[in-house]
Amino acid sequence: MCPDIISEAEKLFGISGCGMSYAAQEGEADEAFTSCDYLELQKQQNEDWAKSIAQSVPDSIKDGDWREVLDKLGHALSLDPKCATALGRRAQIYIRTGRISHAQADIKSLERLEVNVEHLQRQVDEYIRGKRRSERHHDSSPSRRSEKRESSTPKSQI
Repeated sequence: MCPDIISEAEKLFGISGCGMSYAAQEGEADEAFTSCDYLELQKQQNEDWAKSIAQSVPDSIKDGDWREVLDKLGHALSLDPKCATALGRRAQIYIRTGRISHAQADIKSLERLEVNVEHLQRQVDEYIRGKRRSERHHDSSPSRRSEKRESSTPKSQI
């Protein structure tokens, strides 16, 4: 076992107490391995990978690429379910694609992580307002009014 690897890992991941002195390691290699909290190292590595994956996702995505991006973000979240970058980007994609309930679930997860979600909630509100305006406009169009009159006329009069 190389003492430099452990001390470098401690520095890299900001974890202390993993390594032992080289003298102690020579006679007690098994203890050196068990003294290090490898689960903590793995957790840190997963968090770093998840953030890296989430940051690699492009901000502007063509319509056909949503599924691939959502898959990448899902992978990032499988590594670290608390990755705020992945949750935030996935929420934005859900908003853009009209999957508001999914976006709101990610927003709630971000709130539990104490992340400011005002901008995401604003985007959800804007999407909902825009959809309502669109529906009102569609309902008030001349062809739609004609359809409503026809549907309200009793069938016996037709």
